[in-house]
Amino acid sequence: MIYNNISAEIDAQPIDIYTAKINTSMDSFCWQFDVEIRHDDFAKLNLETRTDDPLMTITINGHQWIMLIEDYGERKAFNRDSYTLTGRSRTALLTGDYAKRKTQLINTALNASQLAQQQLSGLPFTLVYDSDADWFVPADTYTVSGTPIETIIDIAEAGGHYVASHPTDPILYIRKRWPREAWAINSNDADRQLSALTWLSLTGNRNISTRYNSVRLAGSGANAKGGYIYRQINAGDKTPEAGAISHVLYAGDTSNTPVAAFRNKGIQVLSDSGKHKIYSVQHIWADDTTNPENLPLSQLQEVLEIMDTGGSLGKGVVTGVSIDVSENNDATQITQTATVDVYLGD
Repeated sequence: MIYNNISAEIDAQPIDIYTAKINTSMDSFCWQFDVEIRHDDFAKLNLETRTDDPLMTITINGHQWIMLIEDYGERKAFNRDSYTLTGRSRTALLTGDYAKRKTQLINTALNASQLAQQQLSGLPFTLVYDSDADWFVPADTYTVSGTPIETIIDIAEAGGHYVASHPTDPILYIRKRWPREAWAINSNDADRQLSALTWLSLTGNRNISTRYNSVRLAGSGANAKGGYIYRQINAGDKTPEAGAISHVLYAGDTSNTPVAAFRNKGIQVLSDSGKHKIYSVQHIWADDTTNPENLPLSQLQEVLEIMDTGGSLGKGVVTGVSIDVSENNDATQITQTATVDVYLGD
């Protein structure tokens, strides 16, 4: 038996929820949500007149999210008047909807991690550079142009990373898009298996593109560096070759070359190529370590092995997670859906 528990509050006032959807992905730096609440609850929140940034705390099965309410809509139906609140993590305050844009040449030498963290200087946010792929950037190489989050994403993507937000705290993370090379995932252990007995629905879309053996990365300007990344060391023929990747952050000096950036970005480009199958697996969410079918919430960058009744469908990287709260026969039903990128090879 699975017992679900969901609650929400705004300004320490409890809110009754009809339905809720919460999701994030590697292509979205923050969590996003929409929550349907009772009409009476909406009326007492004064959202139409308040001038601050209201926050909603949502707790589902012991997991918590603190979200910025950015918009709302009204719905009237027989025996059910409601409002739907929508918004994102507090890190949305770093976007152009709230934050100022700036242009500034960085005139000091920094590592890429320090450069990203510098964008939050003086702001009530922190950034954790959760990757060993860091590199030296000489002074007078990089020009900040845009909002804080635009710059942070630009730096992250140059090194083959993605940006994520903490569900409750004002914290950003920079992490590798591929925890290991795509072609090495099936020969290594998955973080966990997803049993065919636990998923409710599954769809899979096959994406076919050229499998590249190499990619050239190159900088620009006086400090530019360049180099090739190969699928295999001493691979010989570098063709087919992916389109060249250029970024001003691929820079260095006589003592420093951005090897870490080249390698991790190269792994991302080569891993993205070839045949992939993108699975969307809706399954039960039931955190219970005493249960052999313990089903924790999937995490971005986690490696899942999807099992069917006939065996394994493959191991892949979780690139998106969503939670769905709904009503079914007057009972609360909570499911999660993981988007999983499975590499199929050549």
